Amino acid sequence: MDLKEDPEWNPFWLVIADINDDPVVVVTDKEGSPVMASYETGALFPIANSFSDFLDYLSITLELIQGKYNGEIIDDESCELLEGFIEDLNEMLSKINKNDELVENFIDYLYG
Repeated sequence: MDLKEDPEWNPFWLVIADINDDPVVVVTDKEGSPVMASYETGALFPIANSFSDFLDYLSITLELIQGKYNGEIIDDESCELLEGFIEDLNEMLSKINKNDELVENFIDYLYG
C-alpha cells in the first residue's frame, strides 16, 4: 500500500489525542504551542493558548470530577451530564483564562 502525504497537513501539527476521530493538535511552530481541535474533517479551532494551558485545563477538569463529583459526572438514569457540572467547570477554567471563547471551545469539544 502506497501512503501519500496530505498536502494540506502542516508538518508542525502534532496530534496528541482524539475523541471519536476528532483530533487534538498542538501547533509546534507557534509561540507557546497553542492547542487546537477539530470535528470530523472540519477546520481546526483553538481550545488553549498553549500546551501548558491545555494541561492545566485537563488537570482542573479531573480535579473537579474527582473532588466534587466523586468521579461520576453522568447521571445513571438519564445518561446525561450531571446538572451543574458544565457550569462548575466553566467557572473554574475562567479563573485561569479570561478568554471565554477558549474556555467554551475546550468544554464544547470535551462535553459538547
